[in-house]
Amino acid sequence: MRLLFGLLLFSLWASFARYYYVCEIKHMCEPQEEIIESPERLQNLTLQYGDEKILEDYNQFYFKQGIAQPTLDSSNTAFLEGIASYMIDNEDKKLKITGQYLESEANIPVGSFDNLGIARASAIEQELLAMGIPDDRISLDYFLATGDKLTEPISFEILAATDDDLADVQFTFTNMTFTESNFKFDSDEFTPKESFIFYADSLKTYFELNPDKSLTIIGHTDKIGKQSYNKTLGLDRAKSAKAYLLKNIGIETEINVESMGEKKPMANNKTEAGRSRNRRVNFVIE
Repeated sequence: MRLLFGLLLFSLWASFARYYYVCEIKHMCEPQEEIIESPERLQNLTLQYGDEKILEDYNQFYFKQGIAQPTLDSSNTAFLEGIASYMIDNEDKKLKITGQYLESEANIPVGSFDNLGIARASAIEQELLAMGIPDDRISLDYFLATGDKLTEPISFEILAATDDDLADVQFTFTNMTFTESNFKFDSDEFTPKESFIFYADSLKTYFELNPDKSLTIIGHTDKIGKQSYNKTLGLDRAKSAKAYLLKNIGIETEINVESMGEKKPMANNKTEAGRSRNRRVNFVIE
C-alpha cells in the first residue's frame, strides 16, 4: 500500500516537474503566433519623370486574386509617402495611376467600377488622397494583363500639368466614367454593365437627398470617321444614357447632355483596345 502511494506521489511530482520545465522554463506551452508568409514581390517599383528617377527599388504592390484592396507592406507605404511628398513639392505635376487585372478576373463585380483594374487604381488613389493630394491632380487608367499572375499590378506616371494628349479621366462618384462594352463601334445604343446599374441606383438615392444638384452626361467617341459625325455620335450616346436613367432608374433631377466627340481621348486611338475605351460616357454631378 505504501509502495503504491509512493509511486502515485512520484508520478504527480514528475508530471509537475515536466510541466514546469517545458512551460515555465522553456516557454513551449504558450500559444504560437501563426506565421503568415508574405507573398514574393519584385523590388523594382520606380517613379520617374522623363529621365529623372524620383523613387526606385521599392516593393511592387500586391493584390489577392479577385480583390481590389491592396495588401500593403512598409515598402509600399514608404513609396506612397514619397509620391505624396513629391506631388506636394511640385504643384505643376500630375499623377497617372494604372491598375491591372487578369482575364480570369474580368467578370468579377466591383461596385460601380467597370473592372478590377480601375478599382485597384482607385484604391491606391484613396491612399494618396488621405495624404493630401487633390483628386484633380490624379487620373486613373487600367490595363488587362496577360498570363495568370500579376507581377506589376500598379504603375505610376508623373505628367506635366500642361500635358493634354490624353484626357485626365477620374472614376469618382461625382465624376464617373463608363467605357468598354457600354457602346459598340459606331453605335449609340447604351448597353450598361452591372457596374453602371449599381452606380445608377446610387445616383437615384443621391438626387433624392440632394434635389438641388444636377447631372451632366458627356458622350465620347473614337477617332474613326469625320469629326462632325463623331460630335453627333457622342451627343447621341449621352442622350441614350440619359434615356436609360429616366426609363429604367426613374431619376427625376435635371439631366444635361453634351458631346466631346473624338476630342478628349483617354487612350491611344491606334489600337482597338484604346478605341474601345474612348467610346464612353462621363457622368458629372454639379
